[in-house]
Amino acid sequence: MNASGSNLTLLNAQPQSTLIVPTGGSAPTQAEFNAFADAMSTSYAAPIEVFSVDPEPITKRGQTRLGLDNVGAVIEHRRPRLLQLKVQLRDVHPAVWRRLTLGDNLSIADLHRIIQVLMDWDDEHLHCFRIQGQDYGIEYTDGMPFDEDAETVPLSRFGFRPTERFLYEYDFTDGWEIEIRVEKIIDEAVSEEKLIPRCIAGREPAPPDGSGGPRIYAEQRVDAVGPYLTEDMRTVGDVLVRLADGDDTALADPETFFEFKQAVSRLKSREPLLAVAFPRAEVNAALRQAFTTGRVLHDPDDNSGRLR
Repeated sequence: MNASGSNLTLLNAQPQSTLIVPTGGSAPTQAEFNAFADAMSTSYAAPIEVFSVDPEPITKRGQTRLGLDNVGAVIEHRRPRLLQLKVQLRDVHPAVWRRLTLGDNLSIADLHRIIQVLMDWDDEHLHCFRIQGQDYGIEYTDGMPFDEDAETVPLSRFGFRPTERFLYEYDFTDGWEIEIRVEKIIDEAVSEEKLIPRCIAGREPAPPDGSGGPRIYAEQRVDAVGPYLTEDMRTVGDVLVRLADGDDTALADPETFFEFKQAVSRLKSREPLLAVAFPRAEVNAALRQAFTTGRVLHDPDDNSGRLR
């Protein structure tokens, strides 16, 4: 296997490690090896780490000694790590946040889809991640351009550390901003089941998609619990009591019927603004369906490409 634009090639492939050697010319530099490993990481959808680049015969990691003409490096296909992230919407009170775990073999595009599920948004607007000083995202026609395809950039690329933070922006008109903080990194081997994105905690329902941004959403919440709420509830309640008592004429008067219908409509429109519980079970069901149905779960020890 050759990485694009590289004069390096794979000499042999093992379940956990691979030796790469130059195909000709002078011995590659450390930077050339790192670029090669980075390109391979995208192909394997798994982290790759260069352990040694040495003009002398390589003996690290139990490798057989090589001749001086076979200068190379031992790299390892590290299994995915489990990340624990906290996702919190900025400038919204009470605070809207989610805590989740996911494998770092997932891509930037996958993280975008996960956030959409966590917030119960419709993915109908542009978005952008700002990670370590660079912008990433799924590119759309007439949208902002990105240097790389978000589908091919794994989270492992960034080598996240605990307490590191980055930003996700969604709907540039409404201006939603989400801060993502890396809380934990679990390096030991974990099952593929645990690598599936899972929400382990959260608070408050998210603002409805298209609700206007933090300031307008705050105003809508205040209006939703204002005096008109009590009035509408009383209008609906009076009619329901009459119907329950067997009064078939409760809605016979056109004016009463109209007021009842309008009150019901306003109450229904308030529902997203009055919800108090975060439906974590529903969110996890949606995540499991999205990230197990018809997806290829990559195992660096298994090249069969089976569907799970």
